[in-house]
Amino acid sequence: MNKNQAREFRNYFLKPYAQIRIGIYFLIASIFFVSIVIAVSVFYLADIFASLQAVYALTEQEGLQVWEKFTVPLSILVMLGIGFIVSILFLSARLTHRIYGPAHSMERFLEDLLNDKSEIEPLRIREGDEFQHLVMQLNLLKERLSAGKEK
Repeated sequence: MNKNQAREFRNYFLKPYAQIRIGIYFLIASIFFVSIVIAVSVFYLADIFASLQAVYALTEQEGLQVWEKFTVPLSILVMLGIGFIVSILFLSARLTHRIYGPAHSMERFLEDLLNDKSEIEPLRIREGDEFQHLVMQLNLLKERLSAGKEK
């Protein structure tokens, strides 16, 4: 990992422990959901296969041919499950970044405000981040506190 990649990783994970913990929760829920879907699908496909074998009295060779037809949907289901899990991990990283980024900025802003720093820039966060309304309220609070000090 070069310096730019490391910096990009640090910029994306402002609170790595908390963000990764939330990602793990999403991962566990995703794996659980995908496992249930695959287990139920395998159960029903195996039941259908057993019924076909019994009703049509398939030989071992014919049974293998029929079972091969069942492996395609199962393979697709597994691939979709893996894609679902990967997309959930990506979305959880993106969502936590949109939450923890502004939270980190607000935390620094409030520390500066509480420490009576003389020149505090208005709080700004990226467009599309969460807490836009709260940022406006914090900036208004800063203005009112500043106006109170000037009197």
